[in-house]
Amino acid sequence: MEVSRSGYYKHVQASQSLKDKLETKLLVEVKALAIESKNSYGSRSMAKNLQFKGYRVGRHAARTLMRKAGIECKQRRRYRVTTDSRHRLPVADNILNREFNVAKPDQAWVTDISVLQQAA
Repeated sequence: MEVSRSGYYKHVQASQSLKDKLETKLLVEVKALAIESKNSYGSRSMAKNLQFKGYRVGRHAARTLMRKAGIECKQRRRYRVTTDSRHRLPVADNILNREFNVAKPDQAWVTDISVLQQAA
């Protein structure tokens, strides 16, 4: 190949520094996208947004960058219905009418039963 040993290692060292500069630039982009998306982007969305900005990054590389930047995707919680207002069960009257000051003990007993689940 007729390349000097020192010339080869100089070339290798230069390419490593370019990779480091690119990785640093990508880490800045990943952090900016995470802030912009309020940490809602996973590795797939992060990769697509980086590709849109012109970087050649796949999903696994985006995941590695996210790990190096300390970014985790927030998981969405499943919506759960806790109230069934359309039932045919009797509803107790509000005889206390939010007047919680009573003259004597044992005049009014109150509790909160906001969630009751029927056994299956």
